[in-house]
Amino acid sequence: MKRPSSSKLKELRLAKKLTYQHLSVVTDIDRRTLSEWEKTPSPYYNGIVLTKLADFYGVTTDSLLEEMTDDEVAAVPKPGRPRNPDLGITLPEPEQVPA
Repeated sequence: MKRPSSSKLKELRLAKKLTYQHLSVVTDIDRRTLSEWEKTPSPYYNGIVLTKLADFYGVTTDSLLEEMTDDEVAAVPKPGRPRNPDLGITLPEPEQVPA
């Protein structure tokens, strides 16, 4: 499974001497999304956002992705499971869509 490479995204942003705010303005991507992608590895990503970043940096979308290990994939919180079990709360299971 692939995910956006947080180190690659940060490297490209810093090479252009951009803050999250500046990058947000020129790409029309929420700055919190930009920050989260640089800090939190996750296999879940928005293809439109990934394409906007690739276009802005002049690279391919594939070059912004990296492989995740099985352990990293297993550690990603699943819907219906709390991110922090110590909080003692559980999110409701997502509704099942009839086939």
